[in-house]
Amino acid sequence: MRPLGSLRDGWEAIERDQARLSTDLSIPESVQQYLDLQSEFEESLQASESFFRQERIEYLVEFQRRLLRLNDLEGHR
Repeated sequence: MRPLGSLRDGWEAIERDQARLSTDLSIPESVQQYLDLQSEFEESLQASESFFRQERIEYLVEFQRRLLRLNDLEGHR
């Protein structure tokens, strides 16, 4: 088993990539990435559904709220 400290090796690079992707991806690319990840992990998502259902619902509600806000902003140009 690896020591806990070794799990953090390279973590800074992961955080930099995450920050870069969050600013470099367009909205359609971000949505597609989300859908790709969901498809990849669908079996695990279904198996853990009962544990994380409420959290997922809250996330989706927030996601829809953001999309509606973006739509409102785009409509007022």
